[in-house]
Amino acid sequence: MYEVQKNIPIPSAAKTDKRKKYPFDEMDVGDSFFVANMTARALSNSSQWHANKTGKKFTCATEADGARCWRVA
Repeated sequence: MYEVQKNIPIPSAAKTDKRKKYPFDEMDVGDSFFVANMTARALSNSSQWHANKTGKKFTCATEADGARCWRVA
């Protein structure tokens, strides 16, 4: 059974905004960043959202202990 809790504040949009969570805006073609304990599929969801908004292109790959995302165009 789950307990209903009252007066718990909703997180602000800035804390959950994926555009600011990862450094997509700072990347040039050929740059990459690594996120520990993540799959490429999960990271590519964020990169695809950013790509649709900006026209930039990204590719992601799972590595041994996380995922890496590259800007390709």
